[in-house]
Amino acid sequence: MLLKPSRTLEIEWRHLVQAGNTCERCDNTGETLHRVLQDLSAELGRQGVTVTFLETPLGPEALAQSNLILFNGKSMEDCLGAEVRETHCQSCCELVGEQVNCRAVEINGTVYEAIPEALIRDAAYAALQMENQMMKQFKVLGTGCANCETTMKMIKDTAAAKGVAIQLEKVEDMAAILGFGVMSTPGVVLDGIVVHSGGVPAKGLVESWLNAAEPCCGCCGKE
Repeated sequence: MLLKPSRTLEIEWRHLVQAGNTCERCDNTGETLHRVLQDLSAELGRQGVTVTFLETPLGPEALAQSNLILFNGKSMEDCLGAEVRETHCQSCCELVGEQVNCRAVEINGTVYEAIPEALIRDAAYAALQMENQMMKQFKVLGTGCANCETTMKMIKDTAAAKGVAIQLEKVEDMAAILGFGVMSTPGVVLDGIVVHSGGVPAKGLVESWLNAAEPCCGCCGKE
């Protein structure tokens, strides 16, 4: 029997708080989550879904649940079929005063310590049993060089040729570029995930970004 989508989405974020501070990966996740919530609430609101948000601080005794995001009580990992991993977190070690590992998420062979925008969106729609029809969002990172302009044009022209609607933005602010961890431009960010940096991407790689359900970073050699 096909279940009807829920008309309410409660997003709960649990994370370590010690002396008013949280760890770096939780801090990064929190910034992304708060940024996504505004757009997600508007998108789902137009479809009759009310989004609520709950932030739950945790002590060191509950560190295993830190950076856990729940969608209507279901973990992001369960929503997406991902796996929970533990990785060393120096920031948490400093907060709790001992050597500890932190929660991370692995999906399609990639381990995420801070949770990117694309996974938050996908999990929200999966929890509601709704198709994510959000158009792909591209950001080209660069200060205006010829390669950056070529990359912008390639993405725009390829999307037009394939009939895929996209949002395309040029990011020239160096602080914002470094915030994505990109040291070599042009960089390309797709739905919040860095998928390319340095040089003009191959046309086949650009096409893969417009085809695949999960962004391809080119590490598999398929260009």
